[in-house]
Parts: sequence; structure tokens; C-alpha cells
Amino acid sequence: MLARLKRAMRRSAQVQKLYHLVVAQSRLPVFYDRGGVPDTVDGRFEILALHMVAVLRVLKSRDAQVKRFAQELYDFMFYAMDVGLREDSVGDGGVRQQIRRLTEAFSGRVVAYERALNQMEKPAETEALESVLRRNLFGTLDDVDCDPSMRAAFAVYFVDLVSELERQGQAAVLAADIVFPVFGGGGDERE
Repeated sequence: MLARLKRAMRRSAQVQKLYHLVVAQSRLPVFYDRGGVPDTVDGRFEILALHMVAVLRVLKSRDAQVKRFAQELYDFMFYAMDVGLREDSVGDGGVRQQIRRLTEAFSGRVVAYERALNQMEKPAETEALESVLRRNLFGTLDDVDCDPSMRAAFAVYFVDLVSELERQGQAAVLAADIVFPVFGGGGDERE
């Protein structure tokens, strides 16, 4: 029993480490400054969702431990959002309602991004993905404010993100020992 508890605690620490790594990447200013995603609660959720979809895609497995880890990562993401909403003084009823809305939104993102990726026959064929990105990342902007080149840049980034995480492999993701690609082709964007 003690061994199971130690394994669970170690897994929990790895889940938190991976989540915080993904959050740190999703909060890089480049996505908002150069990428044009609104630096709002919704915009930050969308960038986090984009990264989490890619991470969870790598964690798809028949292995029970990997499935449990992926579920714990998903649960921790919404736990962290719950804590954040409570810190912003949202009441209990409001928090539950917001978390339900975010859970549904995230589930929709998973389906939409997976469908768009599956429609691509070649990495350069990003029309479906760009459409999904337009709706999600830039949904609060009118067409005048939404630079089409940024949709294309995010499509390239997302394809690179998925490819890079798959190349690094499930073991690297489970160990939270991953390197994210650079958005927009500039220098190292890590802070």
C-alpha cells in the first residue's frame, strides 16, 4: 500500500510539473504580442487549450498508467482553473458554472483540432486547421483585426508542436522533459 501511495505521489508531482511547463509555454508573450491572440482570460485559455490538446494527443494509450496520468493532467488543469477563479472572488455557484463552460469548451477544442489534423494529407494543407484557429484563437476579433498570416503561423506552430511532441515521445511527456517549438520561426522564445 505504501508503494502505491509513493507511486501516486510521484505521478501527481509529475502531473503538476507537466501542467506548469505547459502553462509557462502558453503564457509566453509572443503568442499575444506577435501572434495577435487577445491577452484576455479567453485568449489565455485558448493558448493553453492548444498546447494541452497536443500534449494529451501524445498521451493517448491503451496502457492503464498512461491513461491515468492523462486523466490526472486533465483533472489538474481544471482544478487549477477552479482555484484561479476562486482567487478572483468568483462565488461557488459561478465557479461551477464557469468550470462546466470551460470543460465543454475544451472538449470541443479537442474534437475540432483532432478533426482538422486528420483532414490534413500533407503538413502544408492547413486550411481546415486555420479555420478552427480563426474561430478559437481569434473569435473575439473582427476580420479587420485578425491577421490571416497569424492564422497560418499558428497552424504551422500547432503542426510543429504536435510533430515535435510525438517525436520526443510519450516517455518525455510523462517525465515533463519536453521542449516546445518556437512560434513564428524567431529565436528562442522561452523566458
